[in-house]
Amino acid sequence: MPSMVQAQATRPTIRDVARQAGVSVATVSRVLNGTDSARPETARRVLAAVEDLDYVANASARALTTTRTRTLGVVVPSLTSPFFMGVAAGIEEQASQDGYLCSVVSTRDDPGRELAAIDILRHRGVDAILLAGGGTRATTEHDARLRTLATTLGAANTEVVLCARPAIPGWPSHCVTFDNKAGARAATSHLLSAGHTRILYLGGREQYTFSPDRVAGYRAALESHGIAFDPDLVSTGAMTHTAVRQRMEAIIDAGLGFTAIFAATDDIAAAALATLAGAGRRVPGDISVIGYNDEPVASTLTPQLTTVHVPKAELGRLAARTALHGSGTDEPTTTVLGVHVVVRDSVGPA
Repeated sequence: MPSMVQAQATRPTIRDVARQAGVSVATVSRVLNGTDSARPETARRVLAAVEDLDYVANASARALTTTRTRTLGVVVPSLTSPFFMGVAAGIEEQASQDGYLCSVVSTRDDPGRELAAIDILRHRGVDAILLAGGGTRATTEHDARLRTLATTLGAANTEVVLCARPAIPGWPSHCVTFDNKAGARAATSHLLSAGHTRILYLGGREQYTFSPDRVAGYRAALESHGIAFDPDLVSTGAMTHTAVRQRMEAIIDAGLGFTAIFAATDDIAAAALATLAGAGRRVPGDISVIGYNDEPVASTLTPQLTTVHVPKAELGRLAARTALHGSGTDEPTTTVLGVHVVVRDSVGPA
């Protein structure tokens, strides 16, 4: 029978995890790779065993290469979103300066594909992986799998860095993001300072990762100005141009009184401007509008859109530098970049 010292010195194996979780070694391997199709309860047991045993998969057993390929893996929710492409452009710029190529994979806004994308990049031997943008909020089980993958890859000197997305609790690596809530509060406060007290929040689906903080910032600004929150002035839903116009038309037809709109993205703001023009409402004469993200379209709209500037390229550059060169500490870090309101022509006095 092994002594206590021997037992403490023995690292847990994948067989120990399988035994504690009551599953096969193959099932544990699939769960850790993010390719398991088993029931959520099975995945939860495996992840609980991993945490209880403090198990980190052996790098060579997992076929993780230690050979540097001068390649940076980038995972984004969409290849057509101006926001994510702005972040990816910053990543590519920094990677190029450091002599790296980028391998980009899209999740198509599907959390399940995010795990598959990491597995693809892992087998291609990338030197680091950036998870840029969160898209749809994931389950706690999904986040647990991400943490396990990040820990495993980190043990093989392959950092997995979060970029332009909310930090995951207990994340074992670094996170570079922006002050989402502060931006929403600043946008709403800008409208309040112009005398608007009936402000419509026109957002995306509640499941999107950016939604909770933008609603929270909106509410915080109202509260700081002594204005009661009215849930009737919050509209959430799909963000396609057609869907936003349909929502806006329904709001106008219902006679809901408001003098300003805080749009959760510039694309939503653009659809709102088109709907207001079709309804004979002048911007900013009748209705003021402010957006978020400061996309290229913001300065081309009529009127030019006042919006919240997010430093997309700098987010990408800083995340790439952190992934490739570290943050100056061995401990996980979260870096939050500031945002600010860009004043143009779409906001006027109430």
